[in-house]
Amino acid sequence: MEHYGILIKKLDKVFKQNFNQELERVGLTFSQMRVLRFIEDNPKMKITQKDISNELDIQHSTTIGLLKRMQEKGLVRVVVDEDNRRCRNIFLTKKAEDISYEMEKGREIMESRVVKSFTDEEKETFYRLLNKAIDNLKD
Repeated sequence: MEHYGILIKKLDKVFKQNFNQELERVGLTFSQMRVLRFIEDNPKMKITQKDISNELDIQHSTTIGLLKRMQEKGLVRVVVDEDNRRCRNIFLTKKAEDISYEMEKGREIMESRVVKSFTDEEKETFYRLLNKAIDNLKD
């Protein structure tokens, strides 16, 4: 029997690969989708590069490159903060808002593929156990 950690890593890898293929339809990567979702889910918050680095658990330099590619695609605007010139605030463009539905559709397709052979009871158990494992590691 394989160790849990290896199975979790395999699931993460296969999930991201498949999700990236699904997101290609709208010209996004998994990481770009996560940035857009984070900004969408926090409409009242000023989102900075640092916030994105923390949310995605990536290095600042990686965040800068990610945002640069997103700017080139016309998905985000990066604006110097008026109150703190060292900070850059990140805003969604109309284009990003327009593809939100397609992004959500891709997420739903992927999540349904993960549990397609599960019974309703197994889906509930899987969800509960995933959250329980996450909580265990937070302690």
